[in-house]
Amino acid sequence: MHYLTKQEKLCLTVFFIIAFAGLFLQISFKKYPQLKNIVNIIDDEAFYPKLDVNRAGVEELKELPGIGAFTAQTIIDYRKQKGAITSLKEIENLPGVYPKNFKRFRPYLKVSP
Repeated sequence: MHYLTKQEKLCLTVFFIIAFAGLFLQISFKKYPQLKNIVNIIDDEAFYPKLDVNRAGVEELKELPGIGAFTAQTIIDYRKQKGAITSLKEIENLPGVYPKNFKRFRPYLKVSP
């Protein structure tokens, strides 16, 4: 017969606590839809201001996750050549901008008219 070690018991306990917490939250969101608004407030621009891609400089862009010096300079060069960026989709199609990185920095950008 195999007995669980102390570490294995702890791992199982933590797993079940997380699973029950997730189940509890899922049921709560279904029963009380207004809770979603409270959770979604974190995505509000008041908490995490978005960077305007048409006004940002290289240094500001480099501070965002997924944007390095090359990508930041590519965005600036594109803006100089083509004028104001009208959609974030334009940035996604730039050379050197990979879909994985674009998904990381897209939530931090906005396009102003």
